[in-house]
Amino acid sequence: MKLFSILFSITFVFAATAQTEDTIIQNKNTLDVLNVDDYNRWSVGFSFGGHDGMVPVKTNSNIAFQLAHFGGEGRYMFNNRFGVKLDFGYDLMNFDDVGRSNYWRTSVQGVINLRDVLRFDTWTDRFGLLVHGGAGVSHLWLAKSLQSEDMNTTFLDGLDDMINYTFGITPQVKITERFSVKSDLTFTCHTRQSTYWDRLSTEGHELDHGQINGYFFNFSIGASFYFGKNKRHADWTPTEYGVLPDNSAMTDRITQLELELKDKLQDDDGDGVVNGRDEEPNSVPGSVVNSKGIALLDSDGDGVKDFRDEEPNTIPGSVVNSKGVALVDTDKDGIEDRFDACPEVAGLFSENGCPEVVEEVNEDVQEIMNYALKGVKFETARSVLLTRSYVFLDNIITVLNDHPSYYLQIDGHTDNIGSDVSNLALSKARARACVDYFVSKGIARYRLHSEGYGASTPSFSNETAAGRSENRRVEFKVVFE
Repeated sequence: MKLFSILFSITFVFAATAQTEDTIIQNKNTLDVLNVDDYNRWSVGFSFGGHDGMVPVKTNSNIAFQLAHFGGEGRYMFNNRFGVKLDFGYDLMNFDDVGRSNYWRTSVQGVINLRDVLRFDTWTDRFGLLVHGGAGVSHLWLAKSLQSEDMNTTFLDGLDDMINYTFGITPQVKITERFSVKSDLTFTCHTRQSTYWDRLSTEGHELDHGQINGYFFNFSIGASFYFGKNKRHADWTPTEYGVLPDNSAMTDRITQLELELKDKLQDDDGDGVVNGRDEEPNSVPGSVVNSKGIALLDSDGDGVKDFRDEEPNTIPGSVVNSKGVALVDTDKDGIEDRFDACPEVAGLFSENGCPEVVEEVNEDVQEIMNYALKGVKFETARSVLLTRSYVFLDNIITVLNDHPSYYLQIDGHTDNIGSDVSNLALSKARARACVDYFVSKGIARYRLHSEGYGASTPSFSNETAAGRSENRRVEFKVVFE
């Protein structure tokens, strides 16, 4: 095993020396964003080395550490962790006593890329490690002149067919993206082996075909060649676990927030309220302030602090409201001048501080109302206006249009002929008939009010026909809201 140790040590030394400061770079800085098709998958490899530990053997010859092994392989990686390879090997075993045995094998093996599994990319860009294992067939033969009659052969003369089981580990060092060097340690065992490795007779020492009855080690160094259209091979392409985001903007924002918070927690004017809550950050030193840092001053002495005083320069002695505004009432009518439409004349609140305006109906208007009292007539015992009544009603309409502030009270009356119930109903109906006429001519209904009184309020005696005629009337009276 000394030779293998030397070869393995050489490989590791090469890996260590090939590693430079430029190649040991953080994964997040060296990796491109890769898809599954962004790396090559095929490679071929060749190796040369020796074999050791030959069992079973009968000769006394020492065949350990013979440098007579040649190997080759073709490999395909399904991804950057798992693959499969077709392996070939030839060993020449030289026995001093009996001559040479020729051995070759082929096998199909699975491959695991431990470089990616163990995250080698976090500390090296050059060193890799593969493990492999599988099964295949092996053949062993002697030269014709060395074969004996008792040898058990198959297929061809002097040939021994076997089934092999192969396991191994392969350190490798990347030289370029297309080429790497490697070393390999492989253990191979067999079943169905019929003869010893030295091909001497098995008489008295028959081999059991049902068990593992032959094994040896191969140790070798070699090279692998990668091919394909992409830049890198699966062996050297690490799995992306996520690229760290650029947090510089967040870091800058946190720094800015720290500075802002520091400023807000300071008290520049020394009033006991931090800047973040101080609505008056430049209070005069020694000022008494409220919880918002506003100085509790009353410059005009009116009892209202300046920060809420809408008139901070009120004349001394003035009576002010809760906002510091002087309550001035020149005419002493109880209404402040700023709300008083007539500040120098006492007035009413309903008139915005001005005196009440009493409206009077002039004589012309009153005369029109008197004419209407006498001129508006109805059909006998009915509320239907006679045509000659329209001229009097139209005159009233003219008055209402000329005086928008006028409202009209319309009262209906009857004589005492008939029952009280019928007379009351007739008086109301005649008053409403006048209202309907006014509305039909464009007068707003809210300006009109009607009522009926029947025979309850006569103007003249109902004992005479003339008196009863005067009592059958509709009165019109201008009123104000």
